[in-house]
Parts: sequence; structure tokens; C-alpha cells
Amino acid sequence: MKRKSHNQPAPLTPLRIFFAILGGLILTVAGGCTIILGLPGLAYGEWQAVLLYGGVPIASGASVLWLALRWRRGENDGAPEMMGNPND
Repeated sequence: MKRKSHNQPAPLTPLRIFFAILGGLILTVAGGCTIILGLPGLAYGEWQAVLLYGGVPIASGASVLWLALRWRRGENDGAPEMMGNPND
């Protein structure tokens, strides 16, 4: 089935659904642990440690989730490309 426009989102395949769930779980667990375990560190002015140990997993989970939802396979070459027309 061909899409009529590049502006329409690509259908989610089972692999993309798996990575979207995985990214969401990483994001949720890392964010929750950062809030629960990092708040005492913020009171002592150790925000760099909280950002290091909490920010990296949150950023990686968010990037996995974003990539799972926004990237699609190319029609001709099979290389990943961003959705949408770059000339818009």
C-alpha cells in the first residue's frame, strides 16, 4: 500500500512498536528513579551528579522513543530518512 503524501505518518511495524515501548519504559523508569533518588542530592547542591546519572538515561530513552515514532525506511534505497519533505 502506497502512501499518498510524505506528510502522512508511516505505519508502525511490530519492530517500531517494540522500540517505542522500550523507549517509553526507559524514559519512565529513568525519570522516576531520578525524581525519587535525585531529590535529596538536589538539596545538597549536587545537581551535576543528578543530571549525569538521571539525564543520560532520560535522554537515551527519549531518543529511542523519538526514533521509533518518527523515522521510516526509504522507498528505494532502504536507508533511514526523516519523515516529511525537506523542501517544505
